[in-house]
Amino acid sequence: MRLLLRWQSIHPEENRYRCYSLSVGPDLWGQPCVIRRWGRLWGGASEQFTWVSSEDELLDLIRETQLSRSRHGYRLIGTF
Repeated sequence: MRLLLRWQSIHPEENRYRCYSLSVGPDLWGQPCVIRRWGRLWGGASEQFTWVSSEDELLDLIRETQLSRSRHGYRLIGTF
């Protein structure tokens, strides 16, 4: 399973060109892992890995991320 969600926050008047993505898939040992990447568009990105123990925990994490990104001015640009 591979899920990718992408958000962007672009406000040229504030020199703000930010991106955030969340992908879900198995790690090397088959455990479900969430990878979050964020940073400036066309620049370097930071990453954070989170291992989840259940599908409910995964869905909660996705919902929390969606709400947080919306509050910070990001808009969802794609689900792949």
